[in-house]
Amino acid sequence: MKQFIFCVSDEKNFYNGIRDLDEYCSCNKVSSLLFHLYCGINDEEMIMKCVDMLKTKFPDALLTGISSNGEIMDGRLIDKDILVSAIVFESSLVSVHEFNDAADNVYDIGKQIRYLADSTENIVGVDIESLIIYQGGAVSEEDRYRIRRLQGIHR
Repeated sequence: MKQFIFCVSDEKNFYNGIRDLDEYCSCNKVSSLLFHLYCGINDEEMIMKCVDMLKTKFPDALLTGISSNGEIMDGRLIDKDILVSAIVFESSLVSVHEFNDAADNVYDIGKQIRYLADSTENIVGVDIESLIIYQGGAVSEEDRYRIRRLQGIHR
């Protein structure tokens, strides 16, 4: 497994990152390529431009995204940008599944995720991208349903 990280707003860094990733993938065995977009800005045009470019250059890659208050790159906090993390797998097969949750079905979604994991042959692990925020010691209603979904996975 090898990881590449680059920022979208730094055009030179972004294009160099894509070039380096493409060269690496051309010269090495790749079983799966997974992109995580950490979005610290709400610029839909910039996000879609990035997504379109990644999908065009790497059509078989998996792409996920999450909002973020900041990520660390080269030892510094990147908070008002889109950070792209590309993870190249050499032998692991990776899949991405989306579950649309609502307050009344989150426990069932947790059970679906558990079933999917249990029924996948030779599975090593499950990575769930979810955000739980504790504000002043209290859990908001929005976060309660995320917690119930996670509980459904573990039962």
